[in-house]
Amino acid sequence: MQFFIGRESLFLSDADSANQETLTGQAEAAFSNSLALNPKYARAAVGLGSVYFARAKRLVNPAQGDEPPPQALDDAQETVNKALDAYNQAAAQEASSAEGSQTILLAARLGMGTSLRLLGEILERSGQPDEARQRLEDSAKTLNDLLTPLDQANQQRYLAQAYQTLGTAYQYLGYLDSKQNLFAESQAAYEQAIQSYKSCVDLGESSADQIIRKDIVEKFCIPLRDQVEQLIGANAGG
Repeated sequence: MQFFIGRESLFLSDADSANQETLTGQAEAAFSNSLALNPKYARAAVGLGSVYFARAKRLVNPAQGDEPPPQALDDAQETVNKALDAYNQAAAQEASSAEGSQTILLAARLGMGTSLRLLGEILERSGQPDEARQRLEDSAKTLNDLLTPLDQANQQRYLAQAYQTLGTAYQYLGYLDSKQNLFAESQAAYEQAIQSYKSCVDLGESSADQIIRKDIVEKFCIPLRDQVEQLIGANAGG
């Protein structure tokens, strides 16, 4: 019961900005209570990781669009590390259990890859480009390793999310290279980003799932693909 309360509260928090923090707090409490009742309940650990990830993302990208202050970035780094801990806990539990769920294991690993991508952004914006690059490369490896298992498991929504996040990891790596005037390396990273976004778009075109088509492909993968194509053109022009 606690897990379902947490899942519903977290879902509602994305749509109800006025009560977002209250709902997120309710989700955190419910998932924590679920884990207190059963520490081996990996699904609740994934839910808790999602709570921490959502909080960290909001700290990095405030709704009003302002640049986050240094303290917010510090808080975001601490919070996304909590997300990584929760996802790692879930993945370890499912991998070691004879009755473990492949779906939960894949969800936990996707959460790890997504959180590493966000951590890379936080570190770069905090003035730590070398550490940011390492986390972004870790994210890309984690997500690349997931593509085939997600496809084989027919987890199409997770696969679309993986392509989208992988694209943003490569895009951010291209941005880091361009800041260092490493234009050939930047171009290569941007091309990898475009390929990831195109894979996301192709998946949407072959899917009847409206969440994939509208909430992932149309909202993120298509505009991000177009954005990177413009960046490649700017690099070539430079």
